[in-house]
Amino acid sequence: MKNNCYTLLLFITLLLFSCKSDNTISDYIRYDKFPKEISLKAEGYISDDAIMRYPFRIRECGDLLYVLDLHGEEHFFHVFKKESFEYITSFGRRGEGPEETLQAKNIYCFSSDNILTCDEMKREITKWEFSKGGTKPAIVDRIKIDDERLSLFDFAISSDTSLIFPDASGENRLFEMNLNNRTSINRIGNIPILSDIDKNKPAIISQAWSPYMYTSPNDSIIVVATQLGEVLEVYNKAEGYKRISGEY
Repeated sequence: MKNNCYTLLLFITLLLFSCKSDNTISDYIRYDKFPKEISLKAEGYISDDAIMRYPFRIRECGDLLYVLDLHGEEHFFHVFKKESFEYITSFGRRGEGPEETLQAKNIYCFSSDNILTCDEMKREITKWEFSKGGTKPAIVDRIKIDDERLSLFDFAISSDTSLIFPDASGENRLFEMNLNNRTSINRIGNIPILSDIDKNKPAIISQAWSPYMYTSPNDSIIVVATQLGEVLEVYNKAEGYKRISGEY
C-alpha cells in the first residue's frame, strides 16, 4: 500500500512538471470569458421540401440566401428567397464532369450577382453569375489552384481581386492569392510551434490548425477559428494583416 502511494505521488509530480512549459506564446491572450457577450435568438424554419440532406453553410446575398448542402444528392447549392425562404433553384450538380462538382466545401457572395464556390477535390474555385432574368447561376470563370501550399479546406474574400486560403505547408498561417494572375501575393501570420519536434513537421501541425474563416462586410477584418474552436484569431487588413490578440 505504501509503495502504491509513493508511485501515485511520483506520477502526479511528473504530470505537473510536464504541464509546465517555458515556451509561452506571447501573441495569444488566454482568458476564460469574452470582454463583451451577447445572446442570439432564432426562429426555426420547417420546410416540407426534401431538398437538402446536410445544410452546412448559408450566405446572404442581396435578397437571396445561398445554402451549401454538404451531402447533396444531385446538387450542392440551393437558392432561397431571404424573407420567405421560398425555394428558387439548385446548382452545382454533383459529378465528375467539366461543369460538375466533386466535393463542395464553401460558398461566398462575391458581389450582388456573383457567387464563388470551392471544390476541394478538383482544387477549383468557380465563379457563378446569377442574372435576375436567369433561372439558375451560370459559370463565368474557373480558377485552378495549382499551388499545393494553399489548402482548400476553406477560403475567404480579401478584396475584389484576391482570396485568403490556409497555408497547408505550415510555414505561415494564411496565404493571399490574386485572382487575376493566380499567384500568391501575401503570406500572413504563423502557427505557434510549442516544441522543436513540432518544427520538423509543420504540414502535419497545419492540419490540426485547419481554420474556418470569415471576412467582415467591408473586407477589413478576417476572423479565423480552428475546427473545434480552441483558438480564435482576428486579423486587421488595414494594418497589414496584423493579428489582433484577444481584445475584441
